[in-house]
Amino acid sequence: MRKLSIVTALLLCSAGLVAAQETGRKQNPATDQNRTTNRQNQNANQDQANRNATTDRTTQEVRESVGRSSTSGANSSRGLESHIVACLTVENQGEVEIAKMASQKASNAEVKSFAQQMVKDHSAFLEKLNRLNLGEARSTATDAAATARADANTKADRTNPPSTKSDVSTTATDANRRSTTTGQVGSSGDHGDYSQLTQIKQEMGKQCVQSAQRELGQKQGKEFDKCYIGSQVGAHMHMVDALTVLSRHTSGELQQAINDGLETSQQHLEHAKQIAKQLEGSSDSGADRSSSASERKSFDKANAGNPNKNN
Repeated sequence: MRKLSIVTALLLCSAGLVAAQETGRKQNPATDQNRTTNRQNQNANQDQANRNATTDRTTQEVRESVGRSSTSGANSSRGLESHIVACLTVENQGEVEIAKMASQKASNAEVKSFAQQMVKDHSAFLEKLNRLNLGEARSTATDAAATARADANTKADRTNPPSTKSDVSTTATDANRRSTTTGQVGSSGDHGDYSQLTQIKQEMGKQCVQSAQRELGQKQGKEFDKCYIGSQVGAHMHMVDALTVLSRHTSGELQQAINDGLETSQQHLEHAKQIAKQLEGSSDSGADRSSSASERKSFDKANAGNPNKNN
């Protein structure tokens, strides 16, 4: 009987606790609402954190992509400039080789002096080309601009985060598309193309020098002088035009070197034209003297049998 009383008392206590809890819930309905609100706030905060993390990853991918494309673009620019320098080197080496030949073989003192000046000036330009340090300033500026753009995109994304997962996916897709498109510019294949073009240019330069030396080697005296100076007029007309165009597509130290070379080439062109006129005038004078002597000889022969005819 005593055990039964104890069990009954325990059951009554449990029933009382349950009733008290039910009564508490009925008396405090705001408690459940608060719990629901807290859970919603926690979920919203978690969603925002997820969106921020996704935005950070996307921005980082964009920055890395822009950095790669910037590096590739800078490398491509340096590759182009190196190719330009290589072409100019070939042209000037050819001028030096032909001028050395002319300085030894020319019969006219003015032509010989001109050839010696060509050796000096074109050798100085070759040294200037060899001292160039290409592309470093441009690469630094490009990287800084790329970083600034990435930082601006990060701030914009934080201010207006994507509202749904689909928006985030769209942003990432767009970033990847921009990365792919930008990466196509200045790809590593460009360097191979420049290398091939440089090699072809070098072969062409050697071939041109050999042809010029072979042709000039067949000339002697005044004929050599006229042939060499005539070739120099044509060569420097070509060089002036080439340097004028190259100056529009370069910058920095290389552009300055090209402009200096352009000024020197213009001076060489005018000098060569002056010598060509002198050689032409000398040739005409010689022809006139030869013609006069021939006419005088014919006149004397015709009047040899008439001693009374006045000369």
